[in-house]
Amino acid sequence: MTQIKDPAQRLPDQTQIDELHQSLFQIMPRALLFLDARFRVLDCNTEFISQYYFFNQELKGKFAQSLFNAPINQLITSHLGKGPTVETFSFESIIYDGLFLPRSVTCIVTVTQGAYLLELIDDTERLRNERAAQAIGAVQIAMLKAVSEEDLMHAVVNRMIDLGHYRFAWIGLLQNDDKKTMIPVAYAGFEDGYLANIDINLTDPQRYRGPTGQALIMNKPSICRNTELDPNFAPWRDNALKRGYHSSIALPLSYLDNPPIGAIMLYSGEVNAFDQREVELLINMATVLTFGINMRRAEHGLKQTAQELQINLKKMKRIITQTVDALATSVDIRDPYTAGHQRRVTKLAVAIADEMGLKGEALHEVTVAASLHDIGQITVPTEILSRPGKLSAIEIAIIRTHAKAGYDIIKDVEFPWPIAEIVYQHHEKMDGSGYPRGLKGDEIVMSARILMVANVVEAMMSHRPYRPSLGQKAALDEIMKNKGLQYDEQVVDACLRLFEENRFEFDQENH
Repeated sequence: MTQIKDPAQRLPDQTQIDELHQSLFQIMPRALLFLDARFRVLDCNTEFISQYYFFNQELKGKFAQSLFNAPINQLITSHLGKGPTVETFSFESIIYDGLFLPRSVTCIVTVTQGAYLLELIDDTERLRNERAAQAIGAVQIAMLKAVSEEDLMHAVVNRMIDLGHYRFAWIGLLQNDDKKTMIPVAYAGFEDGYLANIDINLTDPQRYRGPTGQALIMNKPSICRNTELDPNFAPWRDNALKRGYHSSIALPLSYLDNPPIGAIMLYSGEVNAFDQREVELLINMATVLTFGINMRRAEHGLKQTAQELQINLKKMKRIITQTVDALATSVDIRDPYTAGHQRRVTKLAVAIADEMGLKGEALHEVTVAASLHDIGQITVPTEILSRPGKLSAIEIAIIRTHAKAGYDIIKDVEFPWPIAEIVYQHHEKMDGSGYPRGLKGDEIVMSARILMVANVVEAMMSHRPYRPSLGQKAALDEIMKNKGLQYDEQVVDACLRLFEENRFEFDQENH
């Protein structure tokens, strides 16, 4: 080994160390701000400048409270202990050149020797998407419970405002007149007379170039990023800005390639308020809403003539199936780690039921119940559902509330089958060791027994945030070991035959 004669010659001097620290400070991927003991800016890195539109030379020497909407010095001192320490807190909003920039920020403060290093983690997009997901969950519940088409649309716009933090929302339906006029039928939020002059139709070039007209013509979402600058928003700009609408999205009410029946419009008080993930969630919401409107129109049609009854009943079953599928997909969207879980459980549960000889309505009952068995997870926080690692006892208890929550959500929906009760029972076991009610034996309906076995097998064979897949052998060994104890004997035997005779396999994607 070569010996270094004079190691000191290889050590960097203080200037080199300082330059290295400054380079690391500048290339950090999170926004950093360095304050002195009086909360004046000493330095900031490139990411801070990029995120919040400041220039380095503008900041140095300024007091922190002039940069933030919140009294940052008070927030820092209220969260810090004595001596060198690291503390975390959250606040909203940053001010730039006198303008209010809506931001939700988590701040990690490191303090030593009277100086403060602020690491700012921008949670704005995450919170927007979380709010959108919460609003969509509420829309799904409204769709299940609303009696009429009008009730449904009013419930949807109200839920979008209550939970989505949008400034204004309205739904319009296309008319069968010569101008193809769009008529507002439901709205919520800060309207203040805006709809009185909306006048959207698909024959006037000036009136169909806006987001709503384009959404209807192109049959896809249309976004206005900035109402003040978008030239196609000119006919409505003054009225929109007076009411604080700074960006908007229009979503057509349509399914697949069918022409839209109308559109839902959402307005935000922020510029560039709608990111890609939020748009994906809102598209799902608009699809579910379209299903709901079509379902209620089909219900209305059933009352018209006896001759139409049989035709519309078949149509209703298709709509119910499509709606159930849309609801199941929306639950999967909230938790990417279990995406497709309900679909795979449904596939296995239906195969088991068929193997047991169930036909017709009994088989349809299993299909619908399996597709909705985890609808209650809408009420479980996403950070618990997708958290890697072992869950605490409290978190497990929260997740276990989803069976009762699912029952509460759909108990008033008049399915032809006891779907709510099956959802309630899908974690019950034959020996009474299940939850939430500890039912046993004949107290558990057959569809719930089938669903329990399908759920256990799928869960053990699938990847989870807290563990990898346990494999097919472990899953089949589990149900065989507890056959006649925790799991129904007939159901287990049917499931084992399917796998042992290679007559069933799960889709490979996300599995």
